[in-house]
Order: sequence, then C-alpha cells, then structure tokens
Amino acid sequence: MKKILCLLCALALAISLLAACDKNDLQPDINGAVTRSPGDGLQQQDFEFNTIWPENEFTKLLPPPTFETALDEPGEMELAIICAANVDQCKDYVESLKKAGYTENENTIDESAFGMIAYIYTASNKEGYTVEVNYSNTLGSITTLTIKKPS
Repeated sequence: MKKILCLLCALALAISLLAACDKNDLQPDINGAVTRSPGDGLQQQDFEFNTIWPENEFTKLLPPPTFETALDEPGEMELAIICAANVDQCKDYVESLKKAGYTENENTIDESAFGMIAYIYTASNKEGYTVEVNYSNTLGSITTLTIKKPS
C-alpha cells in the first residue's frame, strides 16, 4: 500500500507539472534552450539539454552534475532544473549532494511497483537551503532538481 501511495503521489506531482504547461507558457533559459514538443506530455526528450553549468546564486551551492541539464532563469526563492538523468544517475548525484553537506532533515523515497519507479531525495544544508532530486517514470521519464532558499 505504501508503494502505491508513493507512486500516486509521484503521478500527482507529474500531473501538476503538466497542468500549468502550455507550449506558449514555457520560458526559455538565457540561451533559449528549453523547448517542448506540443502534445507529447512532459518528457526529457522534449527539452534541449547541455552540459553548461552556469553560475548563479543557486548553482554555486550545488555540485555540478555529470548529466546534462536544461536550466531556466532562477526565481527569487528557488531554481528548478530539468535533468537528462536516469534513476541510477540520480542516486549517484544524491551521494555528491550528501558530500556537499545536504544531509539535514534527509528524506528518501525509493519505490517501484508495476514497472513504475519513484525516487525522491530531499535534504537541507546547514544554511537552510533545501534540495530535492525527483525521478519518476510514470508519464515518460521526468527528472527534476530543485533548490530552495531558506524560508
């Protein structure tokens, strides 16, 4: 039951990401790199990824990933990053986040059922910044990395 509940939560998260998406609503990053294929749903292949890890107030607090990312402009309180990563790459990146100090209030969900996988890692650093790595294959393969300022 716990696995099914977790997968339903991941599905609800994925659907909530799609609910606000219209092909005209997406804002490209400073290089115009974020694109979406109309009608295909949100999937990794719908974005233009690159290995450039720009420097801003959020990314300087994170270890650069080994996988490609599609970055949007950071907001005032958070930065959301779409990643071209599979679940194993997410788990490896979580280890680098732990080494970088993201171990406070740590929470990991690693569930799979009926061919669906949900992996979520959430933790904060000593300064109160919170990261979340979220992988789900419920509606295609969706991997996100989010960092939030302390509230």
